[in-house]
Amino acid sequence: MTHNEFETELKSHSLRYQDYVELGMLGLGNSKICPNCNKKLEPLTYMITNSYKLPCWNCVGSERIELVGSVEREIKDYYNRVLGDRYLQLFLIDPIYFESTLTHSYDGFKEILGCLSLPSRKDIWFVDWELGYPRTICKENLNGIKIVNLSRFYKIESSQNLLKVNDITVCPPEIVEYGASKHRSRFDVLNPKSERLTKRLRLGTTNECIKFYKTSSIFQLNDEEGIELEPDTLNKLGLLVVKLSLLRNKTYTRKIFEIIYNCLPSIGVFNDKVFLKNRVVCNPTKDLELVFTWLPEKVEENKINISIL
Repeated sequence: MTHNEFETELKSHSLRYQDYVELGMLGLGNSKICPNCNKKLEPLTYMITNSYKLPCWNCVGSERIELVGSVEREIKDYYNRVLGDRYLQLFLIDPIYFESTLTHSYDGFKEILGCLSLPSRKDIWFVDWELGYPRTICKENLNGIKIVNLSRFYKIESSQNLLKVNDITVCPPEIVEYGASKHRSRFDVLNPKSERLTKRLRLGTTNECIKFYKTSSIFQLNDEEGIELEPDTLNKLGLLVVKLSLLRNKTYTRKIFEIIYNCLPSIGVFNDKVFLKNRVVCNPTKDLELVFTWLPEKVEENKINISIL
């Protein structure tokens, strides 16, 4: 493997070189090998320890269809865990937590949180460090870790039909009819040749479609006057608060997952930069790759891009 190929491989797993080396030294990430070719089996995600190991597709035979279903089920199980675990949501919205936790795992991060005095479940808070202490999350540095409660700076209104952070409204996608038009493939988000600015995704076999916002974003941010806000115009902290508030709203998060679940049967590679933070081959018989991100990224040829914001 060349240096450039190695860098590309690390990026596909959302890993820095330092994290990759430390994971190897800790013996995490790869603990199983393929019995046929002795290749290390990649985990579904590096975010948690003992994650499901992906099949070695080069050695898979008649059980291919069963394993495709298994990978899809494991993705759904992991997403269900994200839906119900507020600490995991916090761990995922900023890479600093994975990078700073010495074990490089959510399990280690959660163990440290259990040693700290935490605010109410309804509060907006983040993990930070005291001045002069190392920026690490471990038991040896408990005195250097501090919890920053920002609830007095952010008013969160959250319900099934509303999500508001101060004066910013997170607008859900519109549901429209699938229709019988023979030209509907032009609007299909899973059609890599579609050049339409606003795209759609059919929900199962129903006559309903998700209508994305421009750049294939699931949600849109509006200011108090109803004017669209570009996510990158928010400061980092404000954007993190919006992300965390969105993941805490189960109705909005379920909508994200529903969209992904409707895409999985049509794709061969799922590059999830939000939750799995990994590039997963879920069906080697299909060519389509879905790149899933928080914010829009440059669309690569023959790849589908869907972003949350």
